[in-house]
Amino acid sequence: MKDFLNRYMAGNKNLAHQSETDLTRIFEETTATISRFIGSRAFRPVRAVNAAVIDSVMTGVAHRVSAGPIKRPEQLVEHYEGLLRNEGYRNAVETGTSQEANVQKRLELATKAFASIK
Repeated sequence: MKDFLNRYMAGNKNLAHQSETDLTRIFEETTATISRFIGSRAFRPVRAVNAAVIDSVMTGVAHRVSAGPIKRPEQLVEHYEGLLRNEGYRNAVETGTSQEANVQKRLELATKAFASIK
Protein backbone atom coordinates (compact mmCIF):
# COMPACT_ATOMS: atom_id res chain seq x y z
CA MET A 1 0.00 0.00 0.00
CA LYS A 2 2.92 2.33 0.66
CA ASP A 3 3.98 2.32 -3.02
CA PHE A 4 0.41 3.12 -4.02
CA LEU A 5 0.19 6.04 -1.59
CA ASN A 6 3.53 7.42 -2.68
CA ARG A 7 2.56 7.23 -6.34
CA TYR A 8 -0.96 8.64 -6.07
CA MET A 9 -1.07 10.87 -3.02
CA ALA A 10 2.14 11.56 -1.15
CA GLY A 11 3.87 12.72 -4.32
CA ASN A 12 1.76 15.88 -4.25
CA LYS A 13 1.60 16.23 -0.48
CA ASN A 14 2.77 19.85 -0.46
CA LEU A 15 1.09 20.72 -3.77
CA ALA A 16 4.43 20.38 -5.55
CA HIS A 17 2.94 18.99 -8.77
CA GLN A 18 -0.55 20.48 -8.90
CA SER A 19 -1.78 23.65 -7.24
CA GLU A 20 -4.78 23.85 -4.97
CA THR A 21 -6.52 25.89 -7.68
CA ASP A 22 -5.89 23.21 -10.31
CA LEU A 23 -7.03 20.41 -8.01
CA THR A 24 -10.18 22.34 -7.06
CA ARG A 25 -11.01 23.01 -10.73
CA ILE A 26 -10.48 19.36 -11.70
CA PHE A 27 -12.57 18.16 -8.74
CA GLU A 28 -15.42 20.53 -9.56
CA GLU A 29 -15.36 19.65 -13.28
CA THR A 30 -15.23 15.94 -12.44
CA THR A 31 -18.19 16.01 -10.08
CA ALA A 32 -20.22 18.24 -12.43
CA THR A 33 -19.47 15.97 -15.41
CA ILE A 34 -20.43 12.80 -13.53
CA SER A 35 -23.57 14.40 -12.11
CA ARG A 36 -24.70 15.83 -15.43
CA PHE A 37 -24.09 12.85 -17.68
CA ILE A 38 -24.21 9.74 -15.49
CA GLY A 39 -26.41 11.09 -12.72
CA SER A 40 -27.22 9.81 -9.27
CA ARG A 41 -26.64 6.18 -10.22
CA ALA A 42 -22.93 6.85 -10.82
CA PHE A 43 -21.83 5.56 -7.44
CA ARG A 44 -24.63 3.03 -6.96
CA PRO A 45 -23.85 0.12 -9.27
CA VAL A 46 -26.44 -2.01 -7.49
CA ARG A 47 -28.39 -0.33 -4.69
CA ALA A 48 -26.17 1.22 -2.07
CA VAL A 49 -23.42 3.77 -2.59
CA ASN A 50 -20.14 1.95 -3.18
CA ALA A 51 -17.01 3.77 -1.95
CA ALA A 52 -14.75 1.72 -4.24
CA VAL A 53 -16.80 2.83 -7.25
CA ILE A 54 -16.62 6.43 -6.02
CA ASP A 55 -12.83 6.47 -5.77
CA SER A 56 -12.26 4.75 -9.09
CA VAL A 57 -14.86 6.58 -11.20
CA MET A 58 -13.82 9.93 -9.73
CA THR A 59 -10.16 9.14 -10.44
CA GLY A 60 -10.80 7.92 -13.98
CA VAL A 61 -13.04 10.84 -14.93
CA ALA A 62 -10.67 13.33 -13.25
CA HIS A 63 -7.79 12.07 -15.37
CA ARG A 64 -9.90 12.47 -18.50
CA VAL A 65 -11.24 15.90 -17.52
CA SER A 66 -7.73 17.15 -16.78
CA ALA A 67 -6.82 16.39 -20.43
CA GLY A 68 -9.49 18.78 -21.73
CA PRO A 69 -13.24 19.14 -22.16
CA ILE A 70 -15.38 16.14 -23.02
CA LYS A 71 -16.97 16.77 -26.41
CA ARG A 72 -18.89 13.49 -26.68
CA PRO A 73 -20.57 12.99 -23.30
CA GLU A 74 -22.56 10.02 -24.56
CA GLN A 75 -19.24 8.18 -24.62
CA LEU A 76 -18.87 8.83 -20.89
CA VAL A 77 -22.06 6.89 -20.23
CA GLU A 78 -21.04 4.08 -22.63
CA HIS A 79 -17.61 3.74 -21.02
CA TYR A 80 -19.09 3.88 -17.51
CA GLU A 81 -21.54 1.08 -18.35
CA GLY A 82 -18.73 -0.92 -19.97
CA LEU A 83 -16.61 -0.50 -16.85
CA LEU A 84 -19.43 -1.85 -14.68
CA ARG A 85 -19.69 -4.89 -16.98
CA ASN A 86 -15.96 -5.60 -16.68
CA GLU A 87 -15.59 -8.67 -14.45
CA GLY A 88 -12.17 -7.62 -13.16
CA TYR A 89 -13.51 -4.22 -12.19
CA ARG A 90 -16.56 -5.71 -10.47
CA ASN A 91 -14.31 -8.02 -8.46
CA ALA A 92 -12.15 -5.05 -7.41
CA VAL A 93 -15.14 -3.00 -6.18
CA GLU A 94 -17.18 -5.76 -4.56
CA THR A 95 -14.81 -7.72 -2.32
CA GLY A 96 -11.54 -6.97 -0.58
CA THR A 97 -11.85 -3.36 -1.59
CA SER A 98 -9.05 -2.13 0.70
CA GLN A 99 -6.49 -4.63 -0.61
CA GLU A 100 -3.75 -2.80 -2.51
CA ALA A 101 -4.10 -5.03 -5.56
CA ASN A 102 -7.83 -4.31 -5.81
CA VAL A 103 -7.33 -0.57 -5.30
CA GLN A 104 -4.70 -0.45 -8.04
CA LYS A 105 -6.74 -2.62 -10.39
CA ARG A 106 -9.93 -0.57 -10.13
CA LEU A 107 -8.09 2.75 -10.48
CA GLU A 108 -6.20 1.49 -13.53
CA LEU A 109 -9.32 0.02 -15.14
CA ALA A 110 -11.37 3.17 -14.55
CA THR A 111 -8.61 5.47 -15.79
CA LYS A 112 -8.20 3.34 -18.91
CA ALA A 113 -11.97 3.15 -19.46
CA PHE A 114 -12.40 6.92 -19.57
CA ALA A 115 -9.10 7.87 -21.24
CA SER A 116 -10.26 7.49 -24.85
CA ILE A 117 -13.44 9.56 -24.53
CA LYS A 118 -13.49 12.37 -27.09
